[in-house]
Amino acid sequence: MIKKVLLLSDASAVHTKRWQKAYEMIGWDVSVASFEKSLYEFKKFEKIEPKFSGRFKYAGSYLRLKEIVNKVKPDLILPHFIPNYGLLSFFEKIRKKIPYVLTIWGSDLLLFPLKNRLKKLIAKIIIDGASGVVVDAKFMKEILVENFDIRENKIIVIPFGVERKWREKGRNKKIGNEKPGIITYRKMEPLYNQEIIIKALKKFSDQERRGFYVDWVGAGSLSSKFKEMIYNEGLFDIVNYNGYVTEEELQSLLLKNQIYLSSSFSDGTSVSLIEAMSFGLFPVVSDIKGNREWIVDGINGFLFDPRSFKELHFKLKKALKDKDLRARACLLNKKIVEEKANWEDNILTFKNFVLKNL
Repeated sequence: MIKKVLLLSDASAVHTKRWQKAYEMIGWDVSVASFEKSLYEFKKFEKIEPKFSGRFKYAGSYLRLKEIVNKVKPDLILPHFIPNYGLLSFFEKIRKKIPYVLTIWGSDLLLFPLKNRLKKLIAKIIIDGASGVVVDAKFMKEILVENFDIRENKIIVIPFGVERKWREKGRNKKIGNEKPGIITYRKMEPLYNQEIIIKALKKFSDQERRGFYVDWVGAGSLSSKFKEMIYNEGLFDIVNYNGYVTEEELQSLLLKNQIYLSSSFSDGTSVSLIEAMSFGLFPVVSDIKGNREWIVDGINGFLFDPRSFKELHFKLKKALKDKDLRARACLLNKKIVEEKANWEDNILTFKNFVLKNL
């Protein structure tokens, strides 16, 4: 029987807080340990201070993890991300025979193992050592089966999903006659490719820009660069830069806007996409495998080549003009989320999967 679990994950990420709440919802006593500074309130939190930097940062922090495990005495370890927290969990399984269920976020499977053969071998060893593996998209399960020779019954596809309170707020969203707004909220990092958004917005004429606005939410290492670009390209009249916002502020923005925009080069199931769909927004998102599992181009959103700002401009222009398409997609997207991304249902499925595989 599982009573105590140790969640190893990035404490600065909202996904970690969401999973912590979910584990508690199914009756587990949850302790969280992280290399990152916590931006959220956790009932039980342990900071992992690395003794080394660079390539030995994670392996060199194993002694600190041993201290935490000896203190918490978990029945199960729940690492999120393969090469850091997954690696530490693998070491602890060897030492104390504590099982771990690995949750993969995206780039740790889609990018990390591709860097060289050694990193692919490390990823393979960590994945093999897990009692179960959680991914949030079907194509990621296919990668594990085909490229890492992992048994299908060891893998479960669980989209992060949307909590009931989000879905309930989004139910009242309708497409009206107000000026349509575009919202984008991804980290300002190279992976999310936001420079293409600036280039696409620049292609709109002065007359066209009077017909819409953009709410830009988020921050990251490229924040200063993009804010400067927005100003230099003369887009400050239509772009409202919000930085980080609270959950309540984000929900208000989703209620106000009509189009969701993401230009990421890589994603599993994007939580921000699912959240936007739960509020009936019309997605204009990059044409990658993770997005294709949720969006049919021209039906409930638009897909575009993330390397073509001209195609992005064209798709945004179509989305802004076609109010009827946005209205139909509004109803369809809320229905899709209710059926496929109901977080409360998904987390119970996760619990049953874990109990079956231990």
